[in-house]
Amino acid sequence: MIDGGDSGSEGEEVLGVDWASLETNLSAETLESLRQHLQHQDGATVAAPSGAEERAAEAEPASAPDGSSSSGGGCTSPRKDAGSAALPSSNLVYKAKEYWDSRFSEEESYDWLASYADIAEYLHEAVPRDARILIVGCGNSGLSADMYDDGYRDMLSTDFSAVVIDKMRAKHLAARPGLRWEKMDMLALAAEDASFDAVVDKAAMDALMVDKGDPWNPDPATIEQSHRMCAEVSRVLVSGGVFVQLSFEQVHFRRKFLLGEHPAAAGHLGARRQGGEEGHSDDGEGGGPYGWDLQVHDIQREGGCFGQFLYLLRKR
Repeated sequence: MIDGGDSGSEGEEVLGVDWASLETNLSAETLESLRQHLQHQDGATVAAPSGAEERAAEAEPASAPDGSSSSGGGCTSPRKDAGSAALPSSNLVYKAKEYWDSRFSEEESYDWLASYADIAEYLHEAVPRDARILIVGCGNSGLSADMYDDGYRDMLSTDFSAVVIDKMRAKHLAARPGLRWEKMDMLALAAEDASFDAVVDKAAMDALMVDKGDPWNPDPATIEQSHRMCAEVSRVLVSGGVFVQLSFEQVHFRRKFLLGEHPAAAGHLGARRQGGEEGHSDDGEGGGPYGWDLQVHDIQREGGCFGQFLYLLRKR
């Protein structure tokens, strides 16, 4: 057992976490949830960052990036599955790299949302087998391996957690030597312009959407992060390339992020795109700030209790 003492004191690290640095960049709710997660993982007693417990008292129940909740009722959260980490007490922790490093160090594999079999037919239509593919926020999902086994061989799988990248590289080296793994931030992709034919995101953007704002009026920081992600994805895609995104977020909310239509984004997005029928193709002229057109497919999953959507954004 570790007594963290004043875990917010300058320079002190508890369970490998520099709490003083985190207090500068993360909210009290996120810090408290991260502390609880680390305590659960390591069996340690870690003191809360100064003032965190009081400020986190009004935090809302957590929702996982797939829309599941720890509050009970309705569907059982997939985060309660055997072998997976406990659902954090605050969904804000999903933005913290420290949370994912800790979780990935213990968890071998977990897949958010639908399986590869649920989306394979759509991928076959949108992405040729010889495409150069970038997977962002790969985590410890089986998606990369499933796509490789299905004939997609030119793939680079990335995540901002070096912990999971090292584990996935070692795990698949013998059976799938062609798979490439690299630590990379999807908000600042270390890739040349027009260097990929397809970019795949399975619940990665969902992890950016865990702020406490109203879905109709999201936090400006979330809008900014989604813009950075979309701008980077568009930058690395060739003309005619496709951004494939699997998400639980409903179309009338997610399309505003994917097409740069949030009023709050006008200051840094420039021209906004209008028109397009919700849930179908967006065929207006100009391609929006990211230069792509949107199509949406509802994903039906046996036994699934949350709606899931496959967004296909074809760059002009």
